[in-house]
Amino acid sequence: MPVEVSARLRDGGSFAVAIPLSTNASAPATIAAGVASNVTLPVAGTWSFTAGWDGGPSASVSVQTISCVAACQPWQFCTPSLDGGSCPSLNLSLTWTSPDAGLAFNSASVPARLSVTRSGGPVPPGLTSIPLSGPTGPLPPLTGAAGVFTGSLPMAAPEGSKTFVAGWPAGGPTASVAIERDTVPPGVILLPLTRPASWPDPYSRDPGAWKMNETALLAVVVDAGPPVTVADLSVVDSGVTITQVAPAACGCSGCQCFQVPLRHAAELPARSGSRSAAFVTVRPIADSAGNQSPALTDELPVTRFLWERAFGGNGLGLAENGTLIVQSSNEVRAVAPDGGTLWLWSAGANSLTVRPPVVGAGSVYVTDYDGSQESSIRRLSLATGSVLATTCTADYQRPFDTPLALATSSIGAEVPIGRRKDRVFAGTASCPELGLDVGTGLSAAVELGLTGEISVYMASGGPPQKFTFDGFSFSDAGIAQGPAAAQVFLLSGTLGTLSNVTLVLQPNHLGGPTSFGGLGGTMAVAGNDSIHLASGVLYRCDYDATPAISGCVAYGPSLNPSSRAIKSSSGVWVPVLGGAAEIRPDGGVFGVPFSAQLNDFTVDVPRLPSGAKACGQDFGTVYLLGANSTEAWLIDSQGLDGTAPWPNTAHDPANSRNLSRSTAPWSCP
Repeated sequence: MPVEVSARLRDGGSFAVAIPLSTNASAPATIAAGVASNVTLPVAGTWSFTAGWDGGPSASVSVQTISCVAACQPWQFCTPSLDGGSCPSLNLSLTWTSPDAGLAFNSASVPARLSVTRSGGPVPPGLTSIPLSGPTGPLPPLTGAAGVFTGSLPMAAPEGSKTFVAGWPAGGPTASVAIERDTVPPGVILLPLTRPASWPDPYSRDPGAWKMNETALLAVVVDAGPPVTVADLSVVDSGVTITQVAPAACGCSGCQCFQVPLRHAAELPARSGSRSAAFVTVRPIADSAGNQSPALTDELPVTRFLWERAFGGNGLGLAENGTLIVQSSNEVRAVAPDGGTLWLWSAGANSLTVRPPVVGAGSVYVTDYDGSQESSIRRLSLATGSVLATTCTADYQRPFDTPLALATSSIGAEVPIGRRKDRVFAGTASCPELGLDVGTGLSAAVELGLTGEISVYMASGGPPQKFTFDGFSFSDAGIAQGPAAAQVFLLSGTLGTLSNVTLVLQPNHLGGPTSFGGLGGTMAVAGNDSIHLASGVLYRCDYDATPAISGCVAYGPSLNPSSRAIKSSSGVWVPVLGGAAEIRPDGGVFGVPFSAQLNDFTVDVPRLPSGAKACGQDFGTVYLLGANSTEAWLIDSQGLDGTAPWPNTAHDPANSRNLSRSTAPWSCP
């Protein structure tokens, strides 16, 4: 501290003199009057100073000094005192502003930020670092100034929660934060994708596969990650809309359950075989630490096979409402689209000899022969199978001949047309008949004229015959100079006949017949602009508006001889070795297998679960019939497109049986 002594004469005035100085501190022996000198005070305390001479003039003074030499911590400040000072707290508060507690990280280090505040004043400018410790011990401190301190938190192995402490645990303020080290991606599991056992499918050969027309269920479990949503799922190469439902639908807990409408899965091969797959993808799922699971793809097994039932027969018919009629030699069975039997009508043993059955708007027509003498045309209720009427019963000692045809009048009256030996019958109550002047025929066709008259065409070993009736009285119109015909079919208003070597459209204004060989036992079906003939291979004979045949082209594989060909929207269905197949104009083939001898088959349009036609969407159904079994398969054909009543009695794509109706591709009424 500075010390200054002034010396004055008694009569006034100061003068320079060296004045002796004594003190209990370290000080010079003398001090010049009027000149300040520093005196070192080693510690705080009370100090005395005496300036002057023993026995001479002198002056004394006593002073007290304070100091702050106490060893304070960084969170304290020093208060000076006579005994060296004290260390009260600075009242600091430490708060983590990042990272947030509980968050998970997968990086090697996490940026950290600490906020320091002081109650009652600013943070001391000398505070430039905050100690930091972690699970492995002391770490480099957080550094900064003015209350903001930053650094990084090392995320060393192993996985799990890690606690970091900033501050001075030994009595000072601290702040701790616990965060997760997580470098493991979420685990994503697709639970078994097969059709669940809770959906019994006892009549399928592939019970674990989903049907193409079903809505499949898909269950997903995510371990250590967020739940999957519909946005995380997709069917590969498809615009199918997936929806989420309650886990109970999938029969699991702790999972997410989704519905996948397979009918809209565009990646299903358009003409795949019995078994295919819809590929489902789960996109990478990220957890809160940023770990991503790999994309996961699995397949839903999908089958076209609907059902197999242990009943068979020799002929099939199809009702407008989708009911399948199966006829054997001794019974008629109505079958629902799911394969269940609706009703069963039993006849005598081997008495039902004409196939396939003829199905009307509300009736099924069959011919019944008692095996000895009497034969009849019977009308069964389509709804119940009960016999509504029995007509044309006569003692001819022989059954009716194939085929049985159905005429529909302009007012909707149905008239079954049968042939027995050399006579044609209209199966009404009066059962009018007309004799034939030719032998037993092989084929028949029926058309409804614009004025309501009904014409029946029969072909046998001689020229085809045309029989017209109104009011149920026959007249023989006859077709002169026709070739010996094995087949008869109709175009739009035009009769066609086919012999073993010659195709002819009637009337004969086409400039002559088209001839080609090798057509014995031929099937024929008319399209909107062509005739399709099946004999060993398939022929397409195009015609114009005249109509005139422009030529016939062979295409497709080898065929299995049969009495059935069906025109679809995209091709012609025919029997082949080992099943049935749709043959397209480009020669492409889509087939469905059948393990037994194929007796008959038929094709139905797509339908809703209610049985209503589905307006050309989704899948149609092909039914295959053997002696002891019946099968159903889904197909891609969108509705029937046949124009002929033989062998399609429905005539047009809407199955109206009205031969005056347009044969344009079928659509919703």
